[in-house]
Amino acid sequence: MKPVCVKCERELYMEKAGVVVRELFQKNTMTYRIWSADLWKCPECGVEIIPGNGFADKPYAIHYEPVKMKRALKEYNAARAKGEAYTIREFQRR
Repeated sequence: MKPVCVKCERELYMEKAGVVVRELFQKNTMTYRIWSADLWKCPECGVEIIPGNGFADKPYAIHYEPVKMKRALKEYNAARAKGEAYTIREFQRR
């Protein structure tokens, strides 16, 4: 089942598969996990979401895996430069 825009009552469509998402610790800006996820968009109002079921089964890296985290942050920064990476907090503010 596709997500639905509450405002427009329209089904969202998948805008981009495989964006990179950085999850932060609650009280600071340190990275907790880095994920691959799918970005969905409303065709009417343009609101963008990453639904809870749009995340990969496992994260690319978790904070206690320094080698994986360094590699994943490099990928995140490259994707961010292309506009294809987000932090979870950006979606919480929308």
